[in-house]
Amino acid sequence: MSHTYCYQFAHVANVLQRRQKPAYIEVCCNLAGLTDPSFIDPPIPFAINISHTNEQSLKAAVDAAVQVLDKSIKPVLLAGPRLRPRGRREAFLELAKALQCGVATTADGKGIFPEDDEQYIGGSESTMLTES
Repeated sequence: MSHTYCYQFAHVANVLQRRQKPAYIEVCCNLAGLTDPSFIDPPIPFAINISHTNEQSLKAAVDAAVQVLDKSIKPVLLAGPRLRPRGRREAFLELAKALQCGVATTADGKGIFPEDDEQYIGGSESTMLTES
């Protein structure tokens, strides 16, 4: 019986890591002390499937983005709070340097892009209320 719970927990952990979502997992006190043969040897199979992207679709999307960027006069990247987790910020900074275009930040994305960088063009305060 506990063997099933171990695999269910491994599956949930796999999904959470793949989707990069936080979670709260509560283990009942009557399950916390259980032992399972899978904890000894071999370990619970835990593999993250990172090849869930269709290569053809990805290539088509990149080609379309390149075409749009080639036609643009003054492209601007907008940095928001979704760039914070797991190395996304570093990838965004790399993209900004490669494109050599202006970068703005949302109010929630403040601090993602260095404000003293020559590419930084300011922050968006459209989500903030201002008194007139």
